[in-house]
Amino acid sequence: MKAMKFTNSERPRRYTAAAATLSVLILAACAGGGGTSTEDQPATGSKDDTSEVSVGLTTSIAGLGDQGFNDLAAAGVEQAEKELGVSGTVVESKAETDYVPNLQGFADDGSSLVYAVGFLMQDALAEVATASPDSKFAIIDANVDLPNVASITFKEEQGSFLAGAFAALMTKSAAASSMPKLEGTMKLGFIGGGDIPLIHKFQEGFEQGAKAVDPSIEVLVAYAGSFTDAAKGKELALSQYNSGADIVYQAAGPTGTGVIEAAKQLDRYVIGVDADQNPLAPDNVITSMQKKVDVAVFATIKAVADGTFKPGLTVFGIENGGIGLAPFHGLDGAVPDQVKTEIAAYSDKIKSGEIEITLSPKAGG
Repeated sequence: MKAMKFTNSERPRRYTAAAATLSVLILAACAGGGGTSTEDQPATGSKDDTSEVSVGLTTSIAGLGDQGFNDLAAAGVEQAEKELGVSGTVVESKAETDYVPNLQGFADDGSSLVYAVGFLMQDALAEVATASPDSKFAIIDANVDLPNVASITFKEEQGSFLAGAFAALMTKSAAASSMPKLEGTMKLGFIGGGDIPLIHKFQEGFEQGAKAVDPSIEVLVAYAGSFTDAAKGKELALSQYNSGADIVYQAAGPTGTGVIEAAKQLDRYVIGVDADQNPLAPDNVITSMQKKVDVAVFATIKAVADGTFKPGLTVFGIENGGIGLAPFHGLDGAVPDQVKTEIAAYSDKIKSGEIEITLSPKAGG
């Protein structure tokens, strides 16, 4: 197995799950594929000797150590190294102006797959993929309609619906009987990073899940205007908790670490995002809405190694294991069995199509 290299424009930086303080769970069953393709595209290329397969992944400007999105993508590359024997290099972007040179550098070096992490790289990837038609590319959270690009998106609204239903069931249970860290206020909080359509998918799914449990539930909403301002995240969260929010759900990247710090300071519950963020605050992160970027990255690399790489759009949701709620870990005893049963039922109804989550134009609906 070749060693994976991690670099940025300033200095080398090795990524490990421990350094990011994450316990990343890779689900092998999902990693084998299972996405829903919206285009009937043929596979491109033949099966490669995996020792000759190289992957170049460019992070968003949040970089490694974001406790979620970018760390998960890097973990998917690392898993591919361990299980498939490919080689991988991860480069951190310090500014949006780094996107094109980072991606083009991998293409020029002959990487078997060039991976872009995040919707912010959509234009950059389109530019580089157009200029390098013989290279294979992939991108998370955007759809680049080119014959050499695999686009990966997620149904974040589905997992957010479960997060909203869970939080509502918990505050409603607390209103009926005393529960630790909850006051039964029937109020919840949502904090987003950037005020953009992608994050509105999280917000609207969360709100619909909460209202499905009880229409009288109030959801306080705030946007930090940044994915990298932990201090702002903490300020907004403290305000929401002090305004009566029993549980706050954050979809804010590194800004969300400030939300978790607020939950720790006040000893309240918070719902994490993307990765299972319980290790960041085991007594406070009661669950997380898992967006399994690691699974998607591994699946794309495996397709290149197998010779089954297909351009086009692949969507991950609850139905194919790409979205879901994280375990409750040491807080399992704080969650009533009835809440667990009802969340499982909501998940089944989303899978079957009985529950349809509708999105407004603001959320790309």
